[in-house]
Amino acid sequence: MTSTVSELLRITKDLFDYCLREEPDLEILSGQRCSDKLGQQVYIKVVYNIILELAPDSLLMIEKKRYVSSATLLRSLFEYYIELLFLAKHPENYKQRGLDAKRGQQKILNTIETSPEPCLAKLKTDSRFEPKKDELSNDLNGYSEKRLLDICNELGLNWMYNTVYRCLSPVAHPSLINYENRYFEADPSGKMIKYDPAPQLNEETAIERLVLLSNILVGSTECIHHTLPNCNASVIDAQLEKFVSEMKKATPSLAEDTPADEDEPKKDH
Repeated sequence: MTSTVSELLRITKDLFDYCLREEPDLEILSGQRCSDKLGQQVYIKVVYNIILELAPDSLLMIEKKRYVSSATLLRSLFEYYIELLFLAKHPENYKQRGLDAKRGQQKILNTIETSPEPCLAKLKTDSRFEPKKDELSNDLNGYSEKRLLDICNELGLNWMYNTVYRCLSPVAHPSLINYENRYFEADPSGKMIKYDPAPQLNEETAIERLVLLSNILVGSTECIHHTLPNCNASVIDAQLEKFVSEMKKATPSLAEDTPADEDEPKKDH
């Protein structure tokens, strides 16, 4: 493992430990009246907890040079990061995501209803099946689904979707092109000349994934401390900036290649 990767691993581990220590508390909610603002805060806290759960596993897989596992975890982390930023953007956005989730339920019920599989027949006759279908139909009347790309566009992060998410997807999902690029080489005639059943992360890819992981930790931690009440956001921002500076010093060439306005999402929460 190169000195650059080792240094990035150290910085990212320190960053994660800091995020964990400074995780904001959400006070007991019993007795509080429901509101869009309260709903926003609750869901943001849940998503941030998931990010903190996935982050150390992602770090471990990068440290072990696991090519597929680290990409799969980082892809999921990216989705939760975008979810967090979207929920923080406006208090009512959690309602949109609630409807998006209901649309997913509706698709499952529609699939069950039209499927000829005998194992699903019992579900169709369940007394709750038709009422649930009607409930979802009513809730989704006039609804417009927002997919991940739609949300990235709304957040001004479509560049991350195209350059980060799309690059991780062929590794996280089955892809013949990925197999050809990483698992074997062939000569011009098509004959296989090299096969590696378990390719490990090379230095360049490990650095890219560590930088992505650290950026997600910085961005999500900054976001939640600016959104939840009773957080000392200025202190958190100052410390996070120190971690960002350390990462840039460890990867000067990578920092030069990144547009200044794309280092982190703009704060509009």
